[in-house]
Amino acid sequence: MATTVRQTSTRARRRDILDAALALFVERGVGETTVEDIRERSGASVGSLYHHFGEGKDDIAATLYLETISDYQAGFLAELRRHRQAAAGVRATVRYHLRWVERHPDAARFLFNYGELELRRRTNDDLAELNRLLVAEVRGWAAEVGAEELTDLRIDLATAIWIGPAQEFARRWLSGYAATSIDQAGRVLADAAWAALSSATQRRHRT
Repeated sequence: MATTVRQTSTRARRRDILDAALALFVERGVGETTVEDIRERSGASVGSLYHHFGEGKDDIAATLYLETISDYQAGFLAELRRHRQAAAGVRATVRYHLRWVERHPDAARFLFNYGELELRRRTNDDLAELNRLLVAEVRGWAAEVGAEELTDLRIDLATAIWIGPAQEFARRWLSGYAATSIDQAGRVLADAAWAALSSATQRRHRT
């Protein structure tokens, strides 16, 4: 029991550090936040912070980035797998994307703005692996449900058509420039994504 309590406390402390870092990164930017700012905001000791994140702020930022991406992708795939028709899956994941941004606005802002720091080589490799697994899962689902709209297009084009407009709307919504609600945008953009993917596939077959 003592070990379980200790492990729970350790996980909670790690989460506190990441949550504090996220709040500070959004408030001040990654570049303007110091490791001492994070330690003070989280209430962690110096020893505890470096126990979890041995390379300090860059380690915290990289971990936060990768774990946030991983959580988002897991939810995206879970939503996709709920559907056995291509149109339903595409529409549902567009709505998922926008709901995720609405529910996690600070995490979304951090992901959009993280480029102000140069990612370390280890992080780039880990991100590439996450994306590779995501693409493999999406392709597998598309093949299972017969989604020519996703199997016939290169993945970079399919992704841009599928999620690109929702991503652009999300940026505007986070900046306070969108007059349309997330729910309204989700309905319109979900239908538009499916229509655009279908059109691109039909055009490709004609050429």
